[in-house]
Amino acid sequence: MKKAKKQLLLYLAAIFVNVTLLGTIATLAFFRFKYPYVSNWGLFLQLSLYGSLPIMLSIIFIALRKVLKAWLKTMAIILTISSIPLTLYNMTLFYFASPFGSQTNHIDHYLKLESYVDNLFSRDVFPEVINESAENVRYFYRFRHCIEGDYDIYLQVSLPLSEFEREKVRIDTQYPDAVVVENGSGVIEYQIKFVAGDGSYHYLLVRFSEHHQTVTYIEAYALDDGKGAIIPYFKERERSSGS
Repeated sequence: MKKAKKQLLLYLAAIFVNVTLLGTIATLAFFRFKYPYVSNWGLFLQLSLYGSLPIMLSIIFIALRKVLKAWLKTMAIILTISSIPLTLYNMTLFYFASPFGSQTNHIDHYLKLESYVDNLFSRDVFPEVINESAENVRYFYRFRHCIEGDYDIYLQVSLPLSEFEREKVRIDTQYPDAVVVENGSGVIEYQIKFVAGDGSYHYLLVRFSEHHQTVTYIEAYALDDGKGAIIPYFKERERSSGS
């Protein structure tokens, strides 16, 4: 009887410790981002599953403890304990292969970035602040860090004609080596940086739409996902709009 109580206490202790550790680590990993969200649900569920093995095993063995033979109970304890290293490993992955990221489209968050992004992105290209005269403002920021980091910064504004022309002169003067591409619908694109590979890219673009007096600033960066599966936000928009 005493042995059975000890086994039950062991399972309950495993559940308590696992819940506390997993909850603490996942919470810290989530809130280390400025605008936290789950960026990869598949990875999140996988890490949560393997990170909570002692919990699941303990619950199963508590439910079956009255019908298990003595040697099976011993094996159950060994299995629960042996799952702890795998559990701890998956908990650490919440940081180093994080299923979390940062994402916002709130204008008040404009260029308030994680330090990782702040050290990489080209601040001089984007306006320091969004002008009060700007209309139809659309802002998007996303940062994910699953072993390697990728980020997107996107700003689109409609400006009065004088400001629109002044901004075009600024970009043209400041980046004389940019590749200028014009399409048939009155859009001029300055390709300040245009590096694309298999899963790796770094786009730094400014687009001027003469028809709408709209300026679009784009920076998108990904080192390499190994599969070419990471799609920058501005291409997601083009794909969804059918353009």
